[in-house]
Amino acid sequence: MVGAALAGFSKRLTPSLAIAKLVSVNVISKANLFDAARATENPQLVEKAARWYELATKNDFGNFIELQGVFPSVDWVGGKLVFNLGSYRLICGVSFLRKTIFFKALLSHAAYDQGGWKS
Repeated sequence: MVGAALAGFSKRLTPSLAIAKLVSVNVISKANLFDAARATENPQLVEKAARWYELATKNDFGNFIELQGVFPSVDWVGGKLVFNLGSYRLICGVSFLRKTIFFKALLSHAAYDQGGWKS
């Protein structure tokens, strides 16, 4: 009798699990990210930012390891995510619980190396 009840529970649970997997990450702010990319006057960077945005918003990252599965070169530096976009570094905050990535800065290697973004 318990087995039959659990089987019914399992069938009811499955659709909600499928819906949970449809959740994606929100990036704040898309406009600021693309404004920063366009300000570099580097069309390749704009394309890389667009690709990064597409991948970031079409996935559901529950933790840093899952994020690394999609972005293998991402680093965790000073409590922030650092993505490599060619000759630029994309700096972001993150809340895995809220499924949100917060755009902080898009910096050249030289500006990144100065470390002012860490504060």
